[in-house]
Amino acid sequence: CTSLTEFSLDHQDEIALDGNILEFCSGLKNVNLCAKRIYVGSLFAETPLSSIEIPAEVEFWGSSRFVKDANAVIDNAYYEFGYHSGEDQWMNVINMPFYESVISSVTFESGSKLKELGTWAFAGAEYLSSLTIPETVETIGAAMFEGCSTLLEWNIPSHVKKITGPVYDASSVLFPMVESPENLEYVGPMGLMKICNSELDLSNCTYLGNCALYDCPYLSEVKWLSSGVLTLGNSITLNTPNVTEVIIPAGITSIDGNSAPFSWTAVTEVSCEPKSKLTEIGICFGSSSLKGVSNITTLDLSEAVSDSFTMKSVKGNLGGTGYRYIGVLSNMEKLSELKLPRCVGLYIDGPDSGAELRNTPNLKILEIPETVEMITCNRYGLLSESTVEEIHYLGSNIRFDGSALFAEMPSLKKVYYPNAVVTIVNSMFRDCLSLCDVHIKELDNLPSYSFYNCSSLTEFDCKLSAEIIEQDAFRGCGLSNFEIPESVNVIERGAFNCPSLRKVVFAGTESSTNEIYVEKNVFNGTELSFEINRPLSSSSSSCVNSSATVESIAFNHHQVKSFMQGYTGRFKAVVSEGITSIYNGAFQRCSGLYSIKLPKTLKQICINAFADCTSLTEVIVPASAEVAGSAFYNCPANIIYE
Repeated sequence: CTSLTEFSLDHQDEIALDGNILEFCSGLKNVNLCAKRIYVGSLFAETPLSSIEIPAEVEFWGSSRFVKDANAVIDNAYYEFGYHSGEDQWMNVINMPFYESVISSVTFESGSKLKELGTWAFAGAEYLSSLTIPETVETIGAAMFEGCSTLLEWNIPSHVKKITGPVYDASSVLFPMVESPENLEYVGPMGLMKICNSELDLSNCTYLGNCALYDCPYLSEVKWLSSGVLTLGNSITLNTPNVTEVIIPAGITSIDGNSAPFSWTAVTEVSCEPKSKLTEIGICFGSSSLKGVSNITTLDLSEAVSDSFTMKSVKGNLGGTGYRYIGVLSNMEKLSELKLPRCVGLYIDGPDSGAELRNTPNLKILEIPETVEMITCNRYGLLSESTVEEIHYLGSNIRFDGSALFAEMPSLKKVYYPNAVVTIVNSMFRDCLSLCDVHIKELDNLPSYSFYNCSSLTEFDCKLSAEIIEQDAFRGCGLSNFEIPESVNVIERGAFNCPSLRKVVFAGTESSTNEIYVEKNVFNGTELSFEINRPLSSSSSSCVNSSATVESIAFNHHQVKSFMQGYTGRFKAVVSEGITSIYNGAFQRCSGLYSIKLPKTLKQICINAFADCTSLTEVIVPASAEVAGSAFYNCPANIIYE
């Protein structure tokens, strides 16, 4: 319409104009659009207009592309807008309000009520060199300056609370930013990329999206949210080389985002301000995807002092191998110093795959703060795959809750808790093949599989106050000697199935009255010797595995009950002076028992005590002893009474 000189639309609420409506209107001199909300496509393409003024009544101005969702957030850090989009190019450009226009000036009527600039608000204005946005604006949309190749000066109003995404494309020149918006609360993906500031105040900003501070070459200092909950996206300072240290303000209580905010960045140190109120972390300090993309060498959370602290694993993309959960402290290949929060209770949440300290080859010693009294974890193998060699704890009391917290640590060699009373969990150190030194002041329980398959464990320097040694607790260990304290009342099946075991002592005295019950097949070893100094009983089957070899047994307590019943291997036994009774079936079916020495104090040999002991050839019994009729049933031994 070459004769059209003026185009006006006035509506109380909303105007929506798709692209190319005024294309080739070569006589157009004025466009007046007035409504609370205005959505425009490439309205000014191929028109001679060089300037427009947005009326004061307008509260929203943006592209018609997002009429249904004017606040659409492109939640992908690497999404490229406009001409660079993977979508149909034509569908993009016809929705850029200033595409193929010659407009070089955009102004706002005095008294502007503008609150929101939507997605692509000024996209395509390649002749626009400067823009002053009204101070009333609270929201700035993504790709606002897409294709504005000559724009050198613009402002972020002080009242802006939200920037939903990158305001221009990644090929644009750097943009200055004189003052940080004091009310800014939300920065979407790449929302503040390419700013020229050396300092940035984000003390009210609760959300920073993926790569929010991308490619800011002069930025070296950031004031993070001063208090509350901070949510972070991935790689927030990507390609911003001078931000190398992050100090978490004392007022922040939680950092969340299910992300890895420091991956692919120059950040080398992360710490907390003194008197930190931080109690929860839901990010990965390393990388949630690939290896070799974290530069963090020091992570110091020791100023976070609280009753409880929670770490939640994040869901990461492993680059072609699918998704898995990643631990908060994982994939920091350069990490050499780690200080955990000085809390009372440490809670670690997330699926089993979210192991901590995975791929941290330079961290050799893990120190648990002495303030910690409880570590709770719902994952199997909290530190599996880590290369930590030693775990230290200098506190006085610590309890673990969960399962297999330190299981499957291939490099773990030493556990050092010299001052602590410790409560552990099932499979606590299971399959720690290199573990050789356990130094714990006192261990008050021994759950199932506690040290299962710790084949290098030869020394166990620990006071044991547990009442039960549970199933397979030391199975497969390299122990050669073990003293079972009087506190233990029950030993479950397979607890000491240790091929290297040589000597077992049941601690106690002649006056001990606390009887210990030993299940079948508890012990395995080579040339085993037993010293029994307390009351003992067992099931109807042997406590010793049939594959074990037994050298000798010394009974030093006045009660001798079943212990070896049914064991067929060759062994000898000595019953010490002072013992008065050998109970029912004590050595029944011990076909390998070839020698036994009885004390002069013996007064009673009960039913079936030596029944089916087919290797016995001679037994000397005190003449005063009362011997049951079946005591030596099917036993060929020559019984000599003296």
